[in-house]
Amino acid sequence: MRRKPFRFVEATVRFETEGGLGEKLLSRCARDQIELEAVTPTATGFKGRVRARDYAALAKHARRCHCRVQVRERYGVMFWLAAYRRRAGLLAGAVAAVFLLALSQQLVWNITFLNCTQAEQQQLRTQLYEHGIYEGAYVDAQTLKYAANEMFLSTDAYSWVTLNFVHGRLVAEKVDRTQQPQALEQQYCDFVAAEDGRLTRLDVSGGFVRRREGEIVSKGEVLVSSGRVGRSGEALLSPAAAKVYAEVEKIYTCTQPLQVSAQCPTGEVQTARRLLGPWGALPLSPGLQEDGQGITQVTRQGGALFGLHFPATVETSTLRSTQAVQARLSKTLATQTARMKIFDEISREFGEYTLVSSEELVDEGPDSVTVTLRVCIETDIARKAEFGGFT
Repeated sequence: MRRKPFRFVEATVRFETEGGLGEKLLSRCARDQIELEAVTPTATGFKGRVRARDYAALAKHARRCHCRVQVRERYGVMFWLAAYRRRAGLLAGAVAAVFLLALSQQLVWNITFLNCTQAEQQQLRTQLYEHGIYEGAYVDAQTLKYAANEMFLSTDAYSWVTLNFVHGRLVAEKVDRTQQPQALEQQYCDFVAAEDGRLTRLDVSGGFVRRREGEIVSKGEVLVSSGRVGRSGEALLSPAAAKVYAEVEKIYTCTQPLQVSAQCPTGEVQTARRLLGPWGALPLSPGLQEDGQGITQVTRQGGALFGLHFPATVETSTLRSTQAVQARLSKTLATQTARMKIFDEISREFGEYTLVSSEELVDEGPDSVTVTLRVCIETDIARKAEFGGFT
């Protein structure tokens, strides 16, 4: 007798016969190799069990032997499925659930960010999206490794970045880099003054100092050199590396027109949403109607319903329309704008600096404001130049 689990897969029929030539029926089944199981005699015939695929042959022989066959039980997967033939949705749902569970091993259901602010989370989400990683995407170990390396190399702000993916949950973690003071690069060269000024302090890690603190130097004058002549006349050579700070006085002039044109928001805001998942991108609303003027912002957030995450990402695109507007600045605002432009120019010219003092002269005209700013700043004026020889 077969075990019950195997009978469920194979499908069997339990039957009972009445009247006729029962022994002849058994002989015909044996001759045609129709396998009968659990055959038991009854008052009017016998009962037993036969495979579902052999029942039609059994019934044919029973008619020829004048036996009446009654089905007592149908057992097996084919009969179980037949009971649900008019409920295809249930079977389709079960198959889809099994298929989804099989694929969910590499499906991102949720992304968690550690050691990240809200702004950093949006930045990391954008970088992950560029590598095809978001809630609802399929990932593998190679994709995660490549994305983590690219995110690490894209900025100097992180000491390391890791992406850990376990059971549908992706954990993105980063550690900020601790800024270390950079050592000055030593080369055989001279450091000359980029501007006229009075030396305030020297940070020399190599070479020979030509000028001291408190001295007035001119533009192009050598401050630190890689070589000099010793007291005995011998040539001394050493790689030079230095930062030389000096107080520099300069005069800047900026003219700001009172009539300006600016891009101002109109107050019209358009929003479009898409649902990103394993199926691709599904629009949830009409797309943006861009006219070439406006500010577009895209944010992405993992899909969740009542706190339960599902493998999809909601992408929201917001367009804030702008238009060119002619405006007239007040003289106070024009003065502040001109002053800011001057300090921006100082930053581009010198980089890091410290403002020591400043004197400002404002000339107000009918259509513009001219600001003249005399500043004294402390900054590094040493610039690398070719080695000029021993002196």
